[in-house]
Amino acid sequence: MSLTFKPIPEPPHDSEDALESIATVRATLPATEAEAADTPDCCVRVLDRTDGVDGAQIQERDDAATWLTFLRALELAVDGAEGYRRTEQELELAAIQTAFRERVHGAQTVLDVLGAADGPLSAATVTERVDAASRRPVQRERVGRVLEWAVLLELAERVLAEDERRYWPAVDPQ
Repeated sequence: MSLTFKPIPEPPHDSEDALESIATVRATLPATEAEAADTPDCCVRVLDRTDGVDGAQIQERDDAATWLTFLRALELAVDGAEGYRRTEQELELAAIQTAFRERVHGAQTVLDVLGAADGPLSAATVTERVDAASRRPVQRERVGRVLEWAVLLELAERVLAEDERRYWPAVDPQ
């Protein structure tokens, strides 16, 4: 069983391009171990370098820490002995989708629930179904974030039904 990461940041609302938001935050990280060693506080660095940048909704230290963990989950950052730094991994949608499914805690379960449904599901219904299959209670807000990231990463689609957001698996282009 591979390592999964639970923290997931608020999805970007001002940016249609999730990869752009991910790239913006990732670019704040040092590129080398030496540069990471010279960075006293990665969270402050992320806050300072995303201040006023579209698509980066990082307002607080906890948000920066969540983004750092999310980038680790997506295999776009590592937390080494010298601190956080970005990886050599290219920003390719397919690789990020795979890492999201495999390394973001609960993402595959959410996608499985969508895939097993007869039609689009609300976040509340997805939460109930994930909760029923889980040994521990799940948070609706977290499931909502997973769903929104799945949409941004083209793993799910958002539809409006009965004045409510509902989710459906993305059509496989293959």
